[in-house]
Amino acid sequence: MAVIAKYPPRVTFAKQRESPATGFIETSADIARISAYLERLMQEGLDPQQFLLPPIDVPDEEIARRGSGGSVLADKMYSDEAVAVAVGRFYDLYQSAYRWIAENVFPTLKDQLYFYRVGPVRYRALIFRNLYDEPGFGEGGARSLVFPEWEPVAKSANSATICEVTYDWPYDQGYDALAGAPRVERRLRELGRMNRLVRRQMRFGGGYMLSHYFGRMVVHEEVYKQLEQDIVRDLLGDTMSRLP
Repeated sequence: MAVIAKYPPRVTFAKQRESPATGFIETSADIARISAYLERLMQEGLDPQQFLLPPIDVPDEEIARRGSGGSVLADKMYSDEAVAVAVGRFYDLYQSAYRWIAENVFPTLKDQLYFYRVGPVRYRALIFRNLYDEPGFGEGGARSLVFPEWEPVAKSANSATICEVTYDWPYDQGYDALAGAPRVERRLRELGRMNRLVRRQMRFGGGYMLSHYFGRMVVHEEVYKQLEQDIVRDLLGDTMSRLP
């Protein structure tokens, strides 16, 4: 329970549900399930905190000032340092979980899966924050966004995500998602990872609204979405296209 006490259920362990009485979206937390899960992690010698969001570290008064129309996006509850930890943790766990599944579930196919083939990679996440003027849904304006870039590295030990927080809109500063493409392609060739599949499927850019990185099951969903894309669309699609 010490871990649960440090990471408030209202944010970290929240799951949405619609109230049958009011119709409004509410949140609840399955404390028994969470406790069992955390206990299992500790039995395996794993620190549960490395899989969780960092603790909220912004005072309630400041959180209220960051609100928009009475609502507060989850990322507004965190300092720049905590946001960098959360985003970096997302990309690190996303890659490590994908590679573990590829190696243990698809060992004979792993080198034909795009994201496994190009890796390990190191992400660089440029995090734009708009603390006090976040536009609402459907409104124009600069939203808090994450702009990820990646580059292949020789070893997983060198793959820790590097995060930078900025309050300047990246596109006004000349941001270009494709600027690093020639460097990435050159590095892939140096490491012997470039082939026809990688050349055809190589992707740059991406990223989400900053609040997305504070949602529940985000890493889980992204890992399986990437696996589905690499297996069904890329690998099987490529095989079917070459059949007579």
